[in-house]
Amino acid sequence: MDPTLLLLSALGVLGVTAIARAMGFAAAPPLDEATAKAEAERIPGFEARAVHLAADSRAALVEGTGGRLAAVLPLGDRFIARSVTPAMIAREGDEALIVDFAEPLLGRRRLALALPGERVEA
Repeated sequence: MDPTLLLLSALGVLGVTAIARAMGFAAAPPLDEATAKAEAERIPGFEARAVHLAADSRAALVEGTGGRLAAVLPLGDRFIARSVTPAMIAREGDEALIVDFAEPLLGRRRLALALPGERVEA
C-alpha cells in the first residue's frame, strides 16, 4: 500500500473528526444522580429510590419502588434508560455488573458499580 495514500486517509479521518467536534458532536457529558434519576423516571411507572453511579460517571443503575431496576446509559450525546430485571444481570467480582439488554442497540454492557451484595441479586 502506498504510504502517501495511507497518510492522506489518516489526515482525512482526523479532519472529519475535528469538524464534527467543532460542530458540537461529542460524547454525553458525565452523568450525575439527578440526571440519572430523571432519565429512569421517564420509564412509565418508575419511581426512583436510589442511584448507583458508575465509577467513570458514564452510566448508572437506579433502584425504584417495588424492586424495579433501571439502567441509565450513554447513547451518543445523551442518556437513555432501560428497565432491567435481575435475570439480565451478572456480577463481575465486587465492582462490576454485566447487563445483557438483548437488543442490538445496547447489547451487553459492563457497569463498574460498587454495590453492596444485598442490593442486586444476580
